[in-house]
Formats: sequence, structure tokens, C-alpha cells
Amino acid sequence: MSELINEHKYGGELTGKLVAAKDAVVSGDSSRLEEILDVTGELIEFYPEHIRKEDKHFFPDTQRHYNKAELDAMLREFYDFDMQMIHEKYRSTVEAMESRVK
Repeated sequence: MSELINEHKYGGELTGKLVAAKDAVVSGDSSRLEEILDVTGELIEFYPEHIRKEDKHFFPDTQRHYNKAELDAMLREFYDFDMQMIHEKYRSTVEAMESRVK
């Protein structure tokens, strides 16, 4: 479990670096393009193994502690959360676009 927690922290750090580099490039600092490529490469190398650990070890070992109704309820909550994130992303994108037009 501590390994997965540390990996989540690492993934978050990489994502933070990627967002910062992207924001800099969007603001005109083309010197950060290489950083975007480097961090993207790190994420591409990192995530498949991390997901494999979760899918093959963590989740199956954890799921055996729950009954079907509990697992179904969790899946519904995950789905609802993901849908809200998608809506939030597009809402903030539209708001940003609208603020540029005004």
C-alpha cells in the first residue's frame, strides 16, 4: 500500500510539472517545450506499471472484502465522480474562453 501511495504522489508531482511547463509555453516560454516532452515520457513509462499493480494486485485483494452490492455502490460513486470531473473541466474551459471574448 505504501508503494502505491508513493507512486500516486510521484504521479501527482509529474502532472504538476507538466501543467507548469504547459502554462509557461502557453504564456510564450518555448524553452519549456523539451520539459513537456521529458515529463510526458516519464508519465508514459510510469503509468502502465502503476496501473498493472493496482489492477492485478491491489484491487483484487481489496475487493474480496466487499459484497457485490457494496462493490456496485462504489462503482456508481466512482462513475458519478468521474462524470463530475469531466463536466467541471469543460465548464472551466468554456468560462476561460468566454472571458477571452469579453
